[in-house]
Amino acid sequence: MIRLDLVIFTMALGVSLLGYLPLLPFLEPFPKILLPLALLLTLALHRRRFRIDRRLLTAGSLGIFLFYLFRATQSDPVGPVVNLLVALLGVRFLGEQSSRNYLQIFLLSLFCLAASSLYSLDALFMLYLGLQVVIFQIALVLLTCYDRDPVAELTRERFCSLLTIPLGMLLLSVPLLLCFFMILPRTPFPLWDFPANSAAKKSGFSETVQPGSAASVGENRGVAFRAECVRLPPAELYWRGITLNRVDGTVWSRREPPATERFVPGRGRLVSQRLFLEPGSTRYLVALDLPGKVFALPGVIRGGDFTLTRRSFTAKRSTYMVDSVMTDTAQGRLRAARGFYLETPERLHPWLRERGLRLRDSGGNDRERLAAVETFFRGEQLRYATTGLPHFEEPLLTFLTSSKRGNCEFFASSCALLLRLAGVPARLVGGYLGGEYSELGGYYLVTQDRAHVWVEAYLEGTGWVRVDPTRWAVNAGEVGSSAGQGGWSLSLAMDALTYFWNRQVITYDLERQIALYNEVGQRLQGVTLPEGKWVLLLLIPAIVPFLLRWGGLPLLRRSSREARLVTDFIAQLRRLYGIEATPDAGLREMTAGIESPDVGRFVELHNGALYRDRRLLPEELRELRGIISRMKRCLSPPDPPRRTEV
Repeated sequence: MIRLDLVIFTMALGVSLLGYLPLLPFLEPFPKILLPLALLLTLALHRRRFRIDRRLLTAGSLGIFLFYLFRATQSDPVGPVVNLLVALLGVRFLGEQSSRNYLQIFLLSLFCLAASSLYSLDALFMLYLGLQVVIFQIALVLLTCYDRDPVAELTRERFCSLLTIPLGMLLLSVPLLLCFFMILPRTPFPLWDFPANSAAKKSGFSETVQPGSAASVGENRGVAFRAECVRLPPAELYWRGITLNRVDGTVWSRREPPATERFVPGRGRLVSQRLFLEPGSTRYLVALDLPGKVFALPGVIRGGDFTLTRRSFTAKRSTYMVDSVMTDTAQGRLRAARGFYLETPERLHPWLRERGLRLRDSGGNDRERLAAVETFFRGEQLRYATTGLPHFEEPLLTFLTSSKRGNCEFFASSCALLLRLAGVPARLVGGYLGGEYSELGGYYLVTQDRAHVWVEAYLEGTGWVRVDPTRWAVNAGEVGSSAGQGGWSLSLAMDALTYFWNRQVITYDLERQIALYNEVGQRLQGVTLPEGKWVLLLLIPAIVPFLLRWGGLPLLRRSSREARLVTDFIAQLRRLYGIEATPDAGLREMTAGIESPDVGRFVELHNGALYRDRRLLPEELRELRGIISRMKRCLSPPDPPRRTEV
C-alpha cells in the first residue's frame, strides 16, 4: 500500500527545490538560508505531525512582506520580489499539512522558477520547468483524493491508474504547445524588461583601458558571445568591440571621432556572421574586424571608426548579423583630423617623451617610424604576462624599462603612446582575440578571458593598419595560443547544447518566424496531389474519428481490462440467453433470473470492485477470465433462464 500523504509531501519537497535552485546564486543570505532550514525542520517534525501555530506563521509572513515591500526600488524591483517569494515558500512549509497549504507551496514554487527566468533562461530552465509541470499536474489529481481522506492508502494498481490521467494530459498537450510556440505572433522587443542587476555579467572588455590598475588579471571563463560563421585561420580572429582614441594620463577612453573621417575596409573576402551576445553592461557590439553592415538588430549606429553602438542599453541576450571584410587595413583620407590622434598627456615622464622623439627622428614617414617602434619593442625583450604587473605611479615606464612584464593593455598603451610621440596617429581597439570552434554547432565560442586590446596606426597613403604589439613579445606564442582551436570535447559538446537552446528557443524572434513561414510556403507550392485525390483528402477528418472509435488506432485508444471482460461477458449472455444490453441497465439487472453460478459469480466480483471504486485484483481477473472461457465452451445454456415476475 502507498501512503498518499507521504507521496504529496515528497512532491512538495521536490517542487520547492526545483524553484529554489535556479535562484540560489541571486538570493540574499536570509531567504537563501531560511528555505533549507524550513525544509530540514519540516522533515524532522513530519513524523510527529507537529506544526508551528498558524497565527505565528501569519505574523511572520506579514513581517517579511512589509520588509521587502519597503526595499523595492525603481532601479531594482525584481530582487526584493524574488527574495520575498523564497522566504514565503519557507514559511509556508512550516504550516499544517493541508491540501490548501500544499497547493500554495506548489504555486509559490512555480512562481520562484518563473522569477528565475528574469536572471537566466538557459537550457536547465526548461529541465526544471518540465519536472515542475509533471509533478504539479500529478499533485493536482492526488490532492483531490488527499482532501477527502488525508490518511488514505492506495494500492499500487490504483495509484498507477491515478497517474495515467495527468500524464496522459501532458503527453497530449506537448504537440499543441510546440505548435503554439512556432505560430504565435512575436514582437521584436520583450513585453517587459525589468532590470535584474545582479544577473548582468561583467563584460570581457572595458570601455576604458588603464594599465597599472591591478597587479594581476583574474581569469574569467564566462561566455562572452558565440559567432556562427565559417572556420577561419587563427590570425584573422580579431573581434572588434570599441575604439579608444583619447588618453588622459594612463587612462584610454573613447570620444566621438571627427565627422570628417570617411574610411572603408581594404580589399578582402566577405565573411557573414550571426552573433549571439551574452547579457553584459555595454552598448557596444562585437564583430570580426573590419565590420560592415548590421542586420536583424534595429537601432545600431556604425561609427566612422568601425564601432557598432546600440542606441539604448539592454541587459538582455542579443542576436544580430554582420558582414565583415577580412582585412587589417582601412582605406580613406584622414583630412584635418590627424592632430586628433596625436594628442598626448600633458604630464609625461621625460624618458617616454625622449624615446618618442628619437623614434620620430629614426624615420622619414609613418611606415618607417612604425617599423622603428617594432624594432624597439622586440629589442627590449618584453614578456607577456597576467601576473606580477606593474602597478606603481609610472606603470608604462616600469613596464618598458625594468619589469618587462605586462598584458595586452601594457603592450597596446605603450605602443600607441610612443607612436603618437613619434608623429604617427594611433588609437586603441578593444575586443576579443581567438575562440574555440565547435564542430558540432558550427560556431566560435569566445569567453571573457579572451578580451584583448591592440593598436591601429594611421599610415599616410595607406590608411588605418592593425598593429598587435603583443606579437612582439618574446613569448608571443603564448598569446592567444588556443585561438581558433576546435574539435570535439565534453565542454564544447555541453556548450553546443546551450547554443542550440539559445538558437532555437531564446532567440526565436519575429524575423525567424517569418523566414520559417516563407520556407514552408515555398515547399508547399511544389506539392501537388494527383487528380481525384482531393476527395480522399477531404474525407480524412471523417475517417480519423471512425478509426479512433472502433480501435483502428489501438495506440491512441485502448480500453481497460475490466471493460474488455464486461464486453466479452455481455457477448456470451447474448449468445447463450438471448439477452441484449441496454444503456440504463447494469449487469445485475441484465442477469436477474438467471440461475447460473458462473453468471452470479461474475456479477458479484465485477460489482464488488466497481462500487468500491477500485481495480480488480489479479486473482479476480483470472477467475473472471475462467468464467468467460467456460461460457464460450458451452453450446447451449447449462441452465435455462427462469425469470421472475416483478
